[in-house]
Amino acid sequence: MYQVLLFTHNLLRWAVLAAALWALIGAYRGWIVKAAWSQTDRRRVLIFSILIDVQVLLGGLLFVISPLMRGAYSHFSTAISEPGIRFFFFEHAPLMLIALAAVHITSARAAKASLDTVKHRRAAVGLTLALALIALAMPWFRPLVPGLG
Repeated sequence: MYQVLLFTHNLLRWAVLAAALWALIGAYRGWIVKAAWSQTDRRRVLIFSILIDVQVLLGGLLFVISPLMRGAYSHFSTAISEPGIRFFFFEHAPLMLIALAAVHITSARAAKASLDTVKHRRAAVGLTLALALIALAMPWFRPLVPGLG
């Protein structure tokens, strides 16, 4: 089960990035050309939100069942000196949770705005922050496509 979760989590990261870019392009385009906030714009943010929800859920499960993390729990003082464990424990997980919160806060704030340009601006700024956090927290040292690296 661990290998399936890890493979899915590694592969889903590309869908999350693609959805983030798709949502960002729409938000910046709408903001720049002062377009109306459309169902497509709402869907872009919603799809990104759903994908990051699933990704964080899978990551949380991996955090609990991963042999790497289980070893870290039982020998924390030794494990913390390992760069890989330290990355996943203190950078990857917290930053991804903050990115998840940024996506949901952005979605809610954009939806509540009364002007379409404000919706686009809020989406552009908030999703840029979320994508920056995701990029910082991604394990770029992992193979680009799991199982092939």
